[in-house]
Amino acid sequence: MMKRLFILFLFILFLSCEETIDIDYPEEPTNLVLNANLVPGDTLKASLSLSVPFEEIRNPPYLNNGTLEVFENNQFIGQMEFCEAYARAFQSEDSVYIFCLNTICKSETSYTIKATHSDFETIQGTTTSPKAPVVSDFSFLPGTGQISFTLKEHSPNNTFYVIEVIQQDSVLSPPITYQVGVTSRDLTLELIGSFSDVISLPSGETYGVKGYISSPSFDQNGEKRVVIEASNLALVDIPAFLKVSSSSESFYQFSRTKSLVTATSLDNPFAEPYEIFSNISNGYGIVASYQDTFIKLE
Repeated sequence: MMKRLFILFLFILFLSCEETIDIDYPEEPTNLVLNANLVPGDTLKASLSLSVPFEEIRNPPYLNNGTLEVFENNQFIGQMEFCEAYARAFQSEDSVYIFCLNTICKSETSYTIKATHSDFETIQGTTTSPKAPVVSDFSFLPGTGQISFTLKEHSPNNTFYVIEVIQQDSVLSPPITYQVGVTSRDLTLELIGSFSDVISLPSGETYGVKGYISSPSFDQNGEKRVVIEASNLALVDIPAFLKVSSSSESFYQFSRTKSLVTATSLDNPFAEPYEIFSNISNGYGIVASYQDTFIKLE
């Protein structure tokens, strides 16, 4: 009886010490957000939207009345025009707007997109499109899920790769793509994902859903041997692929910091926050470029 009274006393004591703390978020002015992921071989596309205050949980409003100018290797090549509109998930009205320029993106080329709007300061971002991924000596062991392959460095100190193992359920419409967690004993391969800490993970291994490799990881011959394991593949049910993306530095940094934000926010709410990379001057967003290659795991 005394034990129960003591617990009740502690409970009341803690309740009496409760204090509500109001957090004042810094007010940031609304600004333009420019996003463009340029893919060699495809037409140039971008979107323009407005920033949303930190404390508000809502989708950003997209614009269809800005002016987007495109420069290729510092030479003006044209103005993007409003070309596409589609609805967000679970919405019936169009709310996402896309600007296009009927010009094919080239590899190893610098692109700058400048966005202007009558109500905001002009913003812009620049990226250089990469070469296609160079993957060789690929092997896959279905029994263990081990995947190994060699990557080739494009140029010293300027090569960036992002790797994933994905499964795509094409029975559903539209098809749904799943990221598969992988492990590796190679500590130069930075694995990041929502499941960064796995129970019973062997000592010396890392785990994640995306792998990041840059020039410092390549040997003197400009090659990098990658060995990963994806032991939880459901190959019988859903087709699986190794996805290798050769990326610009801006896409690499954006993808990496976005993965870190996702991983830390889900795994540890008290972890040090990361800022998602942006290369937009006077605004927010990203102008980046990448090329993908897919190898079926079978």
